[in-house]
Amino acid sequence: PASLREKYDVNSYDLYSYPNPAENTLTISFKLPQKTIATISVHDIFGNEVITAGSNHYSAGWNKEELSVNGLKPGVYLYKMNSEKITVVQRLVIQ
Repeated sequence: PASLREKYDVNSYDLYSYPNPAENTLTISFKLPQKTIATISVHDIFGNEVITAGSNHYSAGWNKEELSVNGLKPGVYLYKMNSEKITVVQRLVIQ
């Protein structure tokens, strides 16, 4: 059987945020290999969703979402891009 890396070609997905650390606004950029529905969200270290951009249709290639992080306490969070085929998670620091 094909490995997950081969089946979903994780190299064709990318996810990053800026600025990181963030204070007021966070831009999350992500690359998708094909048009898909995806959800962008931010979670605390306990896994609780604290911000979501909701589920949206995104085109193949680079996409971005801007989120307000004004209400978040300083600390470490995780941001996630969850598509129909794969979930990618990265670390985020709020100042």
